[in-house]
Amino acid sequence: MSGALRSGPVSVEIVHADSERCIALTCRFPGPATVAEALACAAADPQFAGIDVLRAPVGIFGRLVHATQALADGDRVELYRALRADPKIARRDRAGAQLRRGGSRAGRHHAVRNQ
Repeated sequence: MSGALRSGPVSVEIVHADSERCIALTCRFPGPATVAEALACAAADPQFAGIDVLRAPVGIFGRLVHATQALADGDRVELYRALRADPKIARRDRAGAQLRRGGSRAGRHHAVRNQ
């Protein structure tokens, strides 16, 4: 929805999820608003206590955006958290552990062709 700017009221949802909880907050603005204003709304809400709202990476519907991005009515502003491990390194470590246990390098994802 982002990009379809209107001059009237703007209502957006700010969301954050971690391993323990999911938070969703709806903020309404009387006119045009930016991501920075939505983040300020979330920072003032007790549900977001302990989350570095103003410095977290942020996106709209899965696309990274800057704090200056204008919001459209209905946008979902997503606060992202840091990854616990680099996905490439984690995959390499899992593959190495499987090889040390005597597993096949092809693993369970190896396709078998019928002839």
